[in-house]
Amino acid sequence: MDQAAAAVVDRIVGQVPARVVLFGHSLGGAVAFEAARLLSPHDIALSLVVSARQAPHLPSSAVDLVAADDITLLETLAHWGGAALSDPDDPVAVLLLPALRADFELSAEYTWNGRLASVPLITVSYREDAVVAEASVRAWEKVTEGHYRHVTEPGDHFAARTPSPGLIRILTEALACVHRPGPRLRTVRHRDTAATEGAE
Repeated sequence: MDQAAAAVVDRIVGQVPARVVLFGHSLGGAVAFEAARLLSPHDIALSLVVSARQAPHLPSSAVDLVAADDITLLETLAHWGGAALSDPDDPVAVLLLPALRADFELSAEYTWNGRLASVPLITVSYREDAVVAEASVRAWEKVTEGHYRHVTEPGDHFAARTPSPGLIRILTEALACVHRPGPRLRTVRHRDTAATEGAE
């Protein structure tokens, strides 16, 4: 996880203008969070959006899948809303399974060191997400000292593959935040729960 986060930081530091929105979905949410904390000593206007990922102090569902056989992994992926593959020898499965296992291992091994982030943070959960419960996503509020907001969107765990208008609005909002003058980036932390247009 540290290596992945450091790679993100290396691509950002030195960029001009140094105004960044980090968006991380699922495991990428943890990578983005760690990258945001590594970027905190730098003079960078930063906002963070975490989608479909439990807060870092909560256990990952991947822990139970690290030792699972290939068929179980494919069945789990299909149940979550991913690719519907049943044969581990399928050419697509042959390509997918090593990456899937690597993701599960990285997620299961990740341990938060307890240090809070200080950036504005928006979290996104999805109503049909079979992987991460909304309450687990909302728990990110406890790990940032910056402005916090949670949004619930329609869709399953993989909904971000085709960004909805609501998700695009969220990212636009985060981008607007980092383009405000510096002092406004460190707002008082509060809870502001909202559903997007078209929500049930």
